[in-house]
Amino acid sequence: MQDVIAVILKRLTKGVYLHAGHVCFSILMPLLQELGWAVERPDEVDHDGSGSRLLLRNPKDGSLQMILETRDPRTLERQSQPEQRETAPFHLLTDGGTWRFFHTLSGTPTPIKSLDIRTQEPKATVAALRMVMSREAILGGTLKARLENRQSQRSNKKEEILRKALAHARPLTEKAPFPSMERAMRHVLKRLGVTLSQEELTHFLAQQEMAEGDSDSVSRSKEKQVTEVSEEKVWVEPVTEMEFLWVPPGRFQMGSPQGETGRQPDEGPVHEVSLDGFWMSRYPVTQKMWRSVMLRQGRAAESTQQEAEETEDPRQSFKDKLPVEHVLWEETQQFIEKLKLFGGRGSRLRLPTEAEWEYVARAGSSARFPFDERAGEKLGNYAWYTGNSDGTLHPVGSKSPNAWGFHDLLGGVWEWVDDLYGLYQAESVHNPTGPAAETIRGEQLRIRRGGSYRSTAKTCRPARRNHVKVDEQEAGNSGGLGFRLVRIEE
Repeated sequence: MQDVIAVILKRLTKGVYLHAGHVCFSILMPLLQELGWAVERPDEVDHDGSGSRLLLRNPKDGSLQMILETRDPRTLERQSQPEQRETAPFHLLTDGGTWRFFHTLSGTPTPIKSLDIRTQEPKATVAALRMVMSREAILGGTLKARLENRQSQRSNKKEEILRKALAHARPLTEKAPFPSMERAMRHVLKRLGVTLSQEELTHFLAQQEMAEGDSDSVSRSKEKQVTEVSEEKVWVEPVTEMEFLWVPPGRFQMGSPQGETGRQPDEGPVHEVSLDGFWMSRYPVTQKMWRSVMLRQGRAAESTQQEAEETEDPRQSFKDKLPVEHVLWEETQQFIEKLKLFGGRGSRLRLPTEAEWEYVARAGSSARFPFDERAGEKLGNYAWYTGNSDGTLHPVGSKSPNAWGFHDLLGGVWEWVDDLYGLYQAESVHNPTGPAAETIRGEQLRIRRGGSYRSTAKTCRPARRNHVKVDEQEAGNSGGLGFRLVRIEE
């Protein structure tokens, strides 16, 4: 691709491209081919007949993805905005040398990037074009995910600045000449060098007033929700006494955006997932639960087993609360089948799907971790990992639960999910169960989630996926490999 750009630059310096049609056919077409587009297929790269516009389409449904408009050289400055005869998520304006990219995700053309290929290094030019024009970036959703992540970061930063300004403005309203909150905020923002429109400031102050006015009712609402979960939305499995919490139906953005610290390539593209309601166990399966099923011989042995447990070493109660570890995926299925035989309603129990696991692990958050890092909350409050575990296993439930009441989804032990491993697609999905028979290097791989007590913080993110072939040796070296269960309503 650098060779193609070198030829284009040479011709640009000689003034070969005299009008928009030359730019369209002699520059854009070869570059699009280098970027993965099938330029010979009108369902992917369509010429609209004007001689100066190319339309990039999704071959699956024919939807317009990007409009490429060319301008005569030296006229781009006078025509700095794209024409909106049709609506597309992305636009490009170029005269061959200067390239301006726009998105319309918010309804109006908003600049993404501007570059001049005559002054940039060839490698930087290639990287920039791949980022915003490649077939993978547009049809795979990576460009949209990157922009949404950037907008989210800007929004979070602006909100942080506004909260800081509010903290400084409040004392000003209590002193003579007792200015209004809006005037005090204007004064503080000016000192901070922040420009804010009247509409943005009014909206922010209205939100704060509503939040403060409803704080008592919000507290009562949260208290009611906790009561409902603890008293009405708990199911106890009769054999193991495993507690399950109800997870209402909902939707979330699965995967991680470009730029998230520790992100792996298979965590994207971010895509919307909707799920029906289900029950999930509050904790991972413990060693006591494992023994109660896998070592159980039948109901006649219950009294003998109970007597043995009562006479065990007191230290056994500590071991009982440790999560089961070194479990193969096939052994989780044996556990479920045996639980069914012993009257545990195993026919309604299974491992969570990968989507169900991440939905609960996020607990309504779309951030890197499901807690407020800006407020000083730390991963160590919720998980056992390399930063606090001292290289050893710890009892379940000894860290704080997440916002939905579930413990130890992050850190502790890796947790098996039900799916085979496969790459994400950008389309929205409902109750996904993974690929039917995805193979990597000729092998079908299962997925484990959440990290373990031997994992770093970036590995304990809700979006992190781990897909290795696990045999007994790997299970013993993994730093803990367990599971939790899901119950489906009949």
